[in-house]
Amino acid sequence: MSEVNGVRADLIARFKREIQDKTYKVKSEELADKITQKLREEETFSSIGKKYKLKGWTA
Repeated sequence: MSEVNGVRADLIARFKREIQDKTYKVKSEELADKITQKLREEETFSSIGKKYKLKGWTA
């Protein structure tokens, strides 16, 4: 899970560097939150597939 938090922090930093206007701060955090949520969902689905050894599972 800490890896996901690290990804989120890296994404926020990258968005802030690329978009210098401070009005985009909230939007960059929203985008990072959405990406992080998707990563968590994929991680959950992947672990379910491993737990039940589902063949042909792609997450």
